[in-house]
Parts: sequence; C-alpha cells; structure tokens
Amino acid sequence: MKAFMPFKKNAGFSLIELLVVMVIIGLIVGIGLPAFSGSVQKASIRSGASQLASALRAVRAKSVSEKAIFSLVIDNEKKIIYPLKGMYSPEDRDAKKALAIDIPPDIAIWKKNGQRVRVTSVRFSPMGTSSGATLYVTSTDASFYDDGVGYLIEVDLISGRTKMFPTAKEKQ
Repeated sequence: MKAFMPFKKNAGFSLIELLVVMVIIGLIVGIGLPAFSGSVQKASIRSGASQLASALRAVRAKSVSEKAIFSLVIDNEKKIIYPLKGMYSPEDRDAKKALAIDIPPDIAIWKKNGQRVRVTSVRFSPMGTSSGATLYVTSTDASFYDDGVGYLIEVDLISGRTKMFPTAKEKQ
C-alpha cells in the first residue's frame, strides 16, 4: 500500500529561479546603498557644521553675559573645539579642556583662503563683537570646496553673529 503524499515530488524552486531572485536583490541593494551612504555623509557634515555654529553662538553669549573676552578654539588636528577665557595662545593647546566638543572624524574645516584649519580661534569681546571668521565645513576626503557638499559659517566682525549657509551645490 502506497503512503499518501500531499506534495508533488518536484515541489520547490529551481536553482535558476533562486539565482534570478538573488540577482534582482543584488541590483536593488547595489543601486540603493550608494544613495544611502551619500545621505549619511551629508547628514554628518550638516551635524558638524551645526555643532560648530552653535558653539560659536554659545561662546559669544558667554562673553557678553560674563563681560569678558572668550575665544572658541578649533583644533582640526585633535578633532576638538573648546571655549577658552581670554585670548588663545599656542601654550593653551595642551591645557585640559573640560568643555571640549569632539569634531566628527569625517569632517574637515577650511579657512576662506582654501587652507585646511589646523588650529585657529575666534575671539568674542564683552560687547559681542568678534575677530570675525569665514569657515567651510566639508568631508575629510574632499579637497577644498571641490564636491560642493558642505557648509559656510560666517562670524560677523562687528556684530559677532554667526550664520550658517549650505554651499552652492548643497542647495540644489
């Protein structure tokens, strides 16, 4: 007596059907992944630029409220920014920085003239004025302003106000 067999003998998928499905999945992932990684990099650059602009605003506010000169030091080599009471000097570089903020490792900060910032500072007076600055924030793998993905941060010399703008290609 034959046992009852509810399934056909050749039930299932053939090897070719499985390979076709794998190729389709590979194509979808291959097309979607680069677009996703680009948006992650843009978000990281935007976050780093916002962090820098916020720190500049906070140091200006502290300078006005405490009626003292404060500087925001940007150390692109050590990947930190930190406030400093008074004016920056190279001896302060190794001082303990309790209020240091880390710069994301994939972010680079450039000066207006196209030179990568090593160490620089922006000074704020008790009246709210500043030493002025024009900085560009891009990814570390970009040469200055080449791929257009980045942000321009301007600190006004007279008012000390900080403004952040996307670069021309970022707006598109």
